Amino acid sequence: YFTNDVALDDYVQSGYVLFDVNVSVGDPDKGWQLAFIGRNLTDKRAVTTSGPRPYLPANGDDRILDLTRGRQLSLEARFKF
Repeated sequence: YFTNDVALDDYVQSGYVLFDVNVSVGDPDKGWQLAFIGRNLTDKRAVTTSGPRPYLPANGDDRILDLTRGRQLSLEARFKF
């Protein structure tokens, strides 16, 4: 897809897939839950948007590229009392 909807000749990102996971265990009767959350497990970097550098003339080759976040792992605990 085109990463810039104004200049269609700008950077083009090919297709990509991100893998996420959410695994949780808990006891609803006792009011607790423990969860493992993983996002972008393969650590795929892809361009989401692009454009010229701000505050500079747009006639240069410099571009700003926004990337997807890298691998993110987290642990979540919930307790009701």
